[in-house]
Amino acid sequence: MNCVSVLSFNIWFSHYQMEARMAAIGDIVAKYLPDVIAFQEMTDVHFQLLVRHPVLRSYHWTPPSHARYYTMIGCKSMFRKARRIPFGRSGMGRDLLVVELSNGFTVATSHLESLANAPLRKEQLEFSLGMLGNLQNALFCGDTNMTEQEHVDLPVGWTDAWLASNHQEDGYTFDAVRNTMMAARNKWAASRRLRMRFDRAFVRLTSYRISHVSIVGDVPIAEGLFPSDHFGLLTRLSAT
Repeated sequence: MNCVSVLSFNIWFSHYQMEARMAAIGDIVAKYLPDVIAFQEMTDVHFQLLVRHPVLRSYHWTPPSHARYYTMIGCKSMFRKARRIPFGRSGMGRDLLVVELSNGFTVATSHLESLANAPLRKEQLEFSLGMLGNLQNALFCGDTNMTEQEHVDLPVGWTDAWLASNHQEDGYTFDAVRNTMMAARNKWAASRRLRMRFDRAFVRLTSYRISHVSIVGDVPIAEGLFPSDHFGLLTRLSAT
């Protein structure tokens, strides 16, 4: 595989305009056709709506969790193996989902602890990257819930893909200024004009390089309606 593209997207577990939003996420996948999709805040009902889209039906999906909402990974080609590893300390049932692709590349995702739990988020990120630390080529992505005030000390060999792409933009994926739907339904975020780079991708690469990282799903699908309260993050890697 000369290139690997990974889309990370917190789909928002709300039932608000659920059918229209899930259809829009399907259209985003159809537009970019990523090799791997990592979804957060998935529920059984949302997944049933998503796979109405023929493109999403063509992906191979990891099994759902038994939690109220969970992560899922979909791959264009059948993956070798997948495993879900619960975090040792989580009051919200959070875990690490890891998939090994047919070419040996590994993709993992998580939805790190929310709200005022910065030390626990740090612990969960360290655990996640540690679980992948002996791999030659790996990408960890997801909703980290990390603010700009939470310093991230990455282990040797790991890179923040967005920062490494030398973007001039701030990379906000949870943006109460641009996402008018989220601002209208999240008064706390709106009152603070919250703008956060919650959704991130970290890479450990020996046979690939970062080609491009972009934000997707940041365009309204109707007035005041977006695909999710988060924007998605699309990471493209090229073989060296």
